[in-house]
Amino acid sequence: MIANQLISVITILIVCNIVDSHVSLTFPPARKYDLDFLDNVRTKGACGGMPKGDIKTSIKNDGKLKVDWHLGYAHNGGFKIALLDKSEKLLIDFTGGFQTNDKFAHSYEINIPSDLECIGCVLKLTRQASEWKNYEFYSCADVDIVPSLNYNIEYCSGKGSPSGQSCSCDKGYFGDRCQFYQDCDTDTDCQNNGKCIDVQGTALPKKECYCPIGFYGRTCDKVSPIKSKSYNTTDYTAVDLRQNFKFYWRLLGQFQNTMEGIIVAGTTSYAAVGWRDANEEPICQKFPTDVDHPVIPKSLHPMDCQDVVIGKAFGDFSHVADYYTRDRSTPRRDEVYGGEDDLVAAAGWEEDGVTTIMFRKPVDSGDMADNKFEGDLKFIYAFGQTPTDFYKADELKYHLGNRGHLGKFFFNTYFNFFFLHFLLFIFRYPGQNKFWFYCCCTIIFSPNFVCLLFDSTLSCDLN
Repeated sequence: MIANQLISVITILIVCNIVDSHVSLTFPPARKYDLDFLDNVRTKGACGGMPKGDIKTSIKNDGKLKVDWHLGYAHNGGFKIALLDKSEKLLIDFTGGFQTNDKFAHSYEINIPSDLECIGCVLKLTRQASEWKNYEFYSCADVDIVPSLNYNIEYCSGKGSPSGQSCSCDKGYFGDRCQFYQDCDTDTDCQNNGKCIDVQGTALPKKECYCPIGFYGRTCDKVSPIKSKSYNTTDYTAVDLRQNFKFYWRLLGQFQNTMEGIIVAGTTSYAAVGWRDANEEPICQKFPTDVDHPVIPKSLHPMDCQDVVIGKAFGDFSHVADYYTRDRSTPRRDEVYGGEDDLVAAAGWEEDGVTTIMFRKPVDSGDMADNKFEGDLKFIYAFGQTPTDFYKADELKYHLGNRGHLGKFFFNTYFNFFFLHFLLFIFRYPGQNKFWFYCCCTIIFSPNFVCLLFDSTLSCDLN
């Protein structure tokens, strides 16, 4: 199949959210799935419709507990931590209302009363976004608050062994209850001369394996058929997403069953591209099925139900992985949703402030957390912010200014020819074609009409 026949119309939109990237408990761990876009507008109940599962944390009623969470964007307002009973009714407000003294806070220490015992309760974190009136995000963790005598082995999070009142953690896990995980601790944890890079982020994993060209995977354990940084752009279909972000793609293999993509982004942070069927129905948000999301939108947000590849680079070393995003939550690895990383090749590098990510993936992997790369597609892209105290170079957080509406339509020459002559006919005889005349006026006086009509290689800024 010829490339320009494969995708007849492609609409490309940056992830542009009115409210974006939010909050999710990391300890005690949030309910599965730990989506960070559960809000009081689109979801129901105290916990956003996320049901109780098999993730439960035991908490001793003998002092203090440090609560940790992922914060993707520091909205105006503050946070509140409360304890709910098994019916999700308020029992205790640990913070005495919203704490607003630190908008970047991602942890808080609460006091557990010594006389408190609560089985099947819920620890709820609420984060305001007060730039929008009465707008809030929340995340819930299922907890048992018990006396010290009842605190036992189960509470090494299933990732370690008890040693008295503490835990000896399995490899990769750490924390007093083995509650945290990261891919590596030193370079020796990365195979094939990979490097363990500390991104110094506020969210886990803080350390990840970055692989030399020729290897990829979570620990650089996979051999990549991509062996060099050389490629010829003329071999690919080029998509100019914006001035400093390009995406190239082509089909490989005898049956053209593998897509090869190249991201070239003017950033030293992460770079990401995603896609889904342009005609996808909102019902796709029923995946994963055990999320109660009753407010199915009439139309999908660009970020909904997207298959995403995210790459990071440090010199000639890279970390590239397969992600999925159900909604406006931070993309999560496919494994979170019961899928797997389906990349069959990956490489990346960073030179002179430009990050290049190459990857290969099946056109149709059959993975529940993947989308087919065929037909009419809608794309998203994003890249990270300039590093600050809150934003780290390769940490997945809100991309803020690296966004905006873009449109790109691939019209073939025959469409252009006939559409142009149709317009000439309408404007020559407006009286007999009033409806079409007004429609055409609406189109032609838009600032992007000429771009869209005559040039299939331009990115038309629709802002």
